[in-house]
Parts: sequence; structure tokens; C-alpha cells
Amino acid sequence: MKVEVEKVLEKIVEYAVYGLVFSIPFSKAAIEVFGITAIVGWVILRLAVRGAHGTPPPGDFLRSLDISSSVASSTKTIVKRPIYMALTAFLVVNLISCITSVAIGHSISAFFTKTLEYALFFIIIASVFSDYKKLKTLFMVMLVSVTLAYINGMVQYFTGFDLVRRDGLVGRAVSGSLINPNDFGNYVIMFIPLLLGLSTWKKLILRYRILIISVLLISLFCLILSNSRAALIGFSIAMLFFGFMKGKRFFLSTVLILLIGLFFLAEPIKEKTKIASSVVGVTVDIRISLWEEALSVIKDYPITGAGLNTYSMIAPKYKVHPLGGTYAHNSYLQMAAETGLVGLGAFLWFLWTVFNRGLSLFKRAQEHAITDYIYHVLILGLVAGLIGFLVNAFFDTTLFALRLVTLFWVMAGVLVALCNIAENQYNKSTKT
Repeated sequence: MKVEVEKVLEKIVEYAVYGLVFSIPFSKAAIEVFGITAIVGWVILRLAVRGAHGTPPPGDFLRSLDISSSVASSTKTIVKRPIYMALTAFLVVNLISCITSVAIGHSISAFFTKTLEYALFFIIIASVFSDYKKLKTLFMVMLVSVTLAYINGMVQYFTGFDLVRRDGLVGRAVSGSLINPNDFGNYVIMFIPLLLGLSTWKKLILRYRILIISVLLISLFCLILSNSRAALIGFSIAMLFFGFMKGKRFFLSTVLILLIGLFFLAEPIKEKTKIASSVVGVTVDIRISLWEEALSVIKDYPITGAGLNTYSMIAPKYKVHPLGGTYAHNSYLQMAAETGLVGLGAFLWFLWTVFNRGLSLFKRAQEHAITDYIYHVLILGLVAGLIGFLVNAFFDTTLFALRLVTLFWVMAGVLVALCNIAENQYNKSTKT
């Protein structure tokens, strides 16, 4: 009976994650519904597994968190210890910032309804989807969602309204169903390297290659139509990184294509900057002022910050621009202002451990000539997409926007899950 209950819970968690991933570009409410369902189901499943298999030995933290023995027989760990340690440090520092917050109740509420929730998305996906069949299905759901989001953006460009909420263009920029063109542009760049990686895999069946390349071309159009300079910068960095890791020829080709693209887009970018400058304070100047505000907060609260999710409460006291006092428009400065330099450091440590895990496996695949498997191109695409996404976060509120921060933690979890699968396969390949 217990086994049947576990299987039902596994399916609930699995399909809730599918719903979560599909909903990211379309509905905040759906993210919350599917996200909470996945978390509750996972917690109950974990308790059921612990009850069935006994309590792990004291101090065995990884095993105490591990439910993969019942949901993914190929992998017995959620994540490697450095990632777990970094994530734990990040959560602990965030919790400490709540205790020292200028608004303790407000911060604690944000910790449980935001920070912890996002971290659990990461843990659930990294553990439950460390199984190739499930992860393959997740990628298919993701591809359908991404394609529909791109098509919606194209429809908005040609008709003036998107299909989800009938949102109009923002000036001449496409926002799709994400409301803000910068958000839409950042959503797009997360998937371009992944699509490019898939299209370059030599064993991909022709009809699938045509499909992936078609979606890739649409994504490039959407990126341009978003008219987001921050997204273009993130995209360029992501592509340079992708090309560098793929090899010298690919890198040189990437540089050439980017230079050609810059030549054609230079005038539109210049025109957008000119238009923005005609609106009082709305250009690079405001970002510099907003960053100054954030730095002033950090100066007064350097260690643990003013408190999680308190920036909009405290920033008005440091306001130096008429349009300031709300967001820093730099996710890292805002994170440091809220959780201190220690909190920012913990987050950067977490990023380093995740990227190090992915890149070490990518390099291992190249060194041992085991690139026939699809894993290495997916790993590279995910890492490059996350890098482009995080570059964009330097210029915007990326890590504080529900849909985008959910996307970040989900894709980080997908990367770790993929690494777990790849490591198992690579271990088998190098032994034979």
C-alpha cells in the first residue's frame, strides 16, 4: 500500500513540475499553484520514503534529503555536496537577514513564500528529474512552452496584441505575455544557447534538427524585437562563452556573426537610446542613480543587509532620483542591500558550484571523446543560457521578478539533474 502511495505522490510531483515549467511565461498564478503542489507533494513523499526506509544515520545530510532511491534509481544523491553546502549557506544567510531585518515579520514571510520556495524548486527538480526519461519529458514540455511564448511574441508584433492577455506593444518593443520587454528578452536568451546546442548535436535526427533550428530562428527574431539592450548584452556574452567552449573555429565564427549583427543593429540601438534620453531621467543616468541608492543602503547595512524583501521599504530614505526609491535595477546590488555582502557572497558561491559541476562534466566529455551523448551539448547550452540570464540581471530586477527568478531556479535544477544523469553515463563509458 505504501509503495502505491509513493508512486501516486511521485506522479503528482512530476506533473506539477511539468505544469510549473509550462506556465512560467504565461501565468504567475499558475506558477504558484503548480509550485506549491510540487512542494507539498515532495515533502509528503520524502516523509513517506523516510518512514518506509528508516531514518538515516545522524550527520548524513545528503541521505536525509535524498528521495532519489524511489524516484530515480539511477542516481542516489540530490546534488553533489558543494552545491548542497552552498545552497544551505545561502538559505541560512537569508534567514539571518530576516532576524536582523528592519521589518522582521515582513522578511520572514518573504523567506518562506519566496526564497525557500525557489530553493525547493531547485532541489525537487535536481532530485526527481535525475532520471533520463523524466528529464526528456521535461525538456519536451519546456520546448512546447518556449515555442508558444515565442509565437505569442511574434503575434504581438504583427497584430499589436498578444494572445494571452491582449497586452499591447511597449512602444515598438515586444513583451509577449511577460509584460516587460526586458523580461521577455531575458526569457528568450535563457533558451537560445540550449537550442543552439541541440541543433549542433551531430546525432540529432533531421526532422528534429529542422524543428529546433526553426524555433532558434524565431527566438532570435524575438530577442531583436524585444528591443532590450540589456538582453542583447546578455545574449552576446552567452554566445561568446558558448563559442569559446565549443572550440576555436566555433568561437571565431561566433565573434564574426556578432560583429555583423552589431553592424546592422547599431542604428536601432542608437535610436532607442536617443528616444530614451528624450524622456527626463529615463536612460543610463537613472540606473547609475539607482545603483548609487543601493550602494548607500549597502554602506549602512554591509554584513546582513537591511532585511530580506525590504528594499522598497528602505530605499525611499536613500532616494537621489525622482524615479528612484523602489528597485535598484541591479539584482546583485539589491541582493547585497537586502541580505548583505555575506548574502551576495553565498549566492555567488552557489552559482560557482553549479557552474563548476556542469563545466567539469562538459570538459570530461570532450577529454574522453564521449560527445556522442546529447548530455554535453545540453549542459553547455544550459550553462551559457544561465550566464546570459545572469548578465542581464546586472541591469535589471531579474532575480526579483516572480517569473524570471522561478525560471532561474528551475533551470539551475535542470542543469544539476542533467549532470547527475551525465555523470552516471560517463562513468559507465569510461570503464568500458
